[in-house]
Amino acid sequence: MEISRQVLQFVGEGEGVLCHGPPLSGKREFLATLFDGAASAGHPALFVTTDETTAGLLDRFPESTPVDTAAIVDCTGAPAPDTDHVVRSVAAAADLTGIAVATSKVLDDLDTGRGPPVVAVDSLTTLTLYSEFDRVFRFVHSFVQQVRGSSGVIAMTVDDDSIDQQERSRLQSLVGTCVEFRGGSECRLVERDGSTGEWSRIADPGTVSVSTGARAIGSVDAGVETPSGGPPRPGSLAALVESVRADRPTLTLGNVPEGSDVEPLAEHAARHGVSVEEQRFGGGEPSGVAMLHRGPTLLATGGVREAVDTLTDPFAAVGADGEEDGTGNRGQSPVLAALPTDVFTADAADRRQLLRASRTVERLALRHGDGTVHAGFQLFSRLTEDADTLAVYERLVDEGLTVHLYGELDASLPDSLAGAVVRGLPAEEVSESWFVVFDGDGETDAGGILVTREVRPDEYDGFWSYDGRVVERTLEYLETEYGAVET
Repeated sequence: MEISRQVLQFVGEGEGVLCHGPPLSGKREFLATLFDGAASAGHPALFVTTDETTAGLLDRFPESTPVDTAAIVDCTGAPAPDTDHVVRSVAAAADLTGIAVATSKVLDDLDTGRGPPVVAVDSLTTLTLYSEFDRVFRFVHSFVQQVRGSSGVIAMTVDDDSIDQQERSRLQSLVGTCVEFRGGSECRLVERDGSTGEWSRIADPGTVSVSTGARAIGSVDAGVETPSGGPPRPGSLAALVESVRADRPTLTLGNVPEGSDVEPLAEHAARHGVSVEEQRFGGGEPSGVAMLHRGPTLLATGGVREAVDTLTDPFAAVGADGEEDGTGNRGQSPVLAALPTDVFTADAADRRQLLRASRTVERLALRHGDGTVHAGFQLFSRLTEDADTLAVYERLVDEGLTVHLYGELDASLPDSLAGAVVRGLPAEEVSESWFVVFDGDGETDAGGILVTREVRPDEYDGFWSYDGRVVERTLEYLETEYGAVET
């Protein structure tokens, strides 16, 4: 396609490109066309994937990922498949330092004698789900500079509804060109001066149906019912949220020197569902120690300054001394490395942050291609009046997934959602809860879940995870508690 060829013309100039638009609008497919063009021209290429596994990429885009020129940094935590490709694994998209080290290592390993590299990052939306935007921005800035240093091209994707206009403008300041997407099938080039090209169709190199693998979380049995002869299920959605919250660890910061700014560390820990406490003990020694623990059980310990410095500059660990552990994670603060990456809680979160989480579950369902999605919107007008969200659920229905919708019927559903089942009316719990659950089409560990409850106007407490046990219990509760209704 013409626009991908125009982007590839930047190879050798150290250009950055931001691909933005609605969710599921073809941005990943566009990156595949870049890879295909890079492979045809003999350029080494690196794909940094944050929410699709290596197996999924290789199955979906086999022609765009030749063994001799393409490499992958997989940040999903899934086991690497049996392949001759260069693959580096990072435990989770939350580990920006691990991503920085792994990408630097792969760029060193690639045969740059073939020419400057082409690097794709899909997607920044997932990174902003697990780390505050300022930290992601610093990571992107360092990453762009690294690729520019090798005269390569770096193309990154982001969903427009996952960041605000000011945040997108900051990202655009790091690149020279944008590619804007619309409607799931078209894109156009936007130059730095604001001039735009013609809309062009996006080629779709293929489809994918892959399993995400198991991602277990700790026990969440507190406050749930346990019916005989089957898995335990929550007594309510609120009980499920509270049981997850009760199981989260604590980060205790001891003897923090006066004037130290520990806010970045506290904010990052909160993103991982970890509560933070400060204490003075032992006559002031040791100074500035961080201890991650669950009750009396110590999980990891390290320096507060070390953790904060790592958060400030994830790429600082790239040249750190120390042996690698086989995953590319070296120079990482032990406390940051031990933060949970399997379940994430949200305290008084706004809708934008939780929208990012819901998109990960919806993408999971679309990539799988079969199964059932249960989605609660509180009010159906929140679905019908949000064009991007409506387009996602229209696509879920069109792709043949079974979709169950929950909420107060304050708006009529369009004909495009005629295949969906409406449930849970009327119910106070449904009117205060926002949730998305994908059942994995019978594969216990292939599903995903977001469950939140509104505690104040547009502020939510909840969590998101991929634990098959939690998904199964929640699905049993929804299907038992709420029957289908006619609309």
